[in-house]
Amino acid sequence: MTTAIQKPSAPQTDLLKQAIEERLSTGAFKSVATQYLTPERMVKLALVMIAKTPDLRKCSVLQVVSELMTCARLGLEPGVEGGRYLIPFKKGDGFEIVGVTDYRGLIDIARRSGEVLAIHADVRRANDLWENWIDAGGSTLVHLRHRRAEGERGAIVGAYAVVKLKNGEVQAAYLTQDEVDATKARSKSSKSDFSPWKSDWESMAKKTAIRRLYNLLPKTPEISAAREVLAEEDAQDRSDVALDVTPPAGQGAVALKDKLRKAAGKPPAPPDQTLEPGHDPPAMDEPPAGFEEPGSAG
Repeated sequence: MTTAIQKPSAPQTDLLKQAIEERLSTGAFKSVATQYLTPERMVKLALVMIAKTPDLRKCSVLQVVSELMTCARLGLEPGVEGGRYLIPFKKGDGFEIVGVTDYRGLIDIARRSGEVLAIHADVRRANDLWENWIDAGGSTLVHLRHRRAEGERGAIVGAYAVVKLKNGEVQAAYLTQDEVDATKARSKSSKSDFSPWKSDWESMAKKTAIRRLYNLLPKTPEISAAREVLAEEDAQDRSDVALDVTPPAGQGAVALKDKLRKAAGKPPAPPDQTLEPGHDPPAMDEPPAGFEEPGSAG
């Protein structure tokens, strides 16, 4: 009788590396890649990211590969500024990933669309010059001005994003600091030690404003792909983290979540808000090179 000898299973790191390199060799990444990111470079960056983020090795191999496919589809580098972060967080006995697209990556995608002349995002501080208004009768819906104060700028009071389209129209989205913090409170990725919410609040505030702005951009293939990914991020990231509960009979999920938040000392989750054309917009900071100031007060 022959006894089969079982080989020890490969460490998760090796399995993950093998799975990623297999997708590269079989052309899986190439099938969805854009001209802005080669599969070879993406794999190189992915392996560096995994080495720097040990908890990614505890996540499902298929989930990591799926997130890398999203990076390839958007043409955004994994694990770097201007790209897309893969954030592991503990859930139950295991780990899962939340993908977070950096605001600089969203700006790049908008520019690639060919419909955007200029796009900018920043935070507003208490001592900055700040003006914004709407002129529905003009060609630009939104007029805004933001100039950084010289010297002490004061505390952050909000974040905004503004875009000038090829047709001359200007659109913008503005959130107060409370609105940004409410978005952070709904985000389960913010609870990870690797979350950009912890390491770079300002960048995530700008990303939140750009996320609102994306609802107002033309539906090009690039922007539509980004919208789909952002919608997936929202759905994945807004679920309450470690609360896997079933509402008692007769009690709605919203009421239960509010009860749980109250028990944790948190305010009720504010309703989701989407800035529509013609609603209150924002203002602009020291405009980037090439961005024309949209209109004037006079």
